[in-house]
Amino acid sequence: MKNKKLAAIHEAGHAFMLQYLGFGFLITLRIEEVEHWKGDTDSCEDRRGVLLKAVKSGYKLNESDIQYLEDNLTVLLAGIVAEEIYCEREPTNSKEMAEGQQGRTDEEDYKDIWTELLNRDQNDLQDDIETRKRRLQGLLTTHFDEVSSIANELFNNNFLKRAPTGLSS
Repeated sequence: MKNKKLAAIHEAGHAFMLQYLGFGFLITLRIEEVEHWKGDTDSCEDRRGVLLKAVKSGYKLNESDIQYLEDNLTVLLAGIVAEEIYCEREPTNSKEMAEGQQGRTDEEDYKDIWTELLNRDQNDLQDDIETRKRRLQGLLTTHFDEVSSIANELFNNNFLKRAPTGLSS
């Protein structure tokens, strides 16, 4: 059941950050066992896909768009950092993040936002990830009880919906 715990904690990290950053929409979390336990966090809003199409058509990002994408980068890393803190894992490296994953990984999404949407230099990517991870470690450690509560509820039920107001269901 360790893999199930890991999946629940990972998704709880994403959900906590979505709500902490004030993303005001319903969040649905689920974990399931396919070949291994994996999870998914959905929200009712996905501006990222819309922004990608717009940027490819020549749209220039405004400050609100950039802040949304910056917050998105933080949410993507929150799952990985939650695993490191709550499961006492060594920091996750890129290869480990991709092993055994089906579909897109958080790292692939992060790289796409970084290079395609924010048009930032690939060489600065790793420094940004490390800086964000350090900030997240402090924040998620401070909010240990809230993240643990989300993870425990998800672990016990395999499915969870979170309302946009606060950290309660």
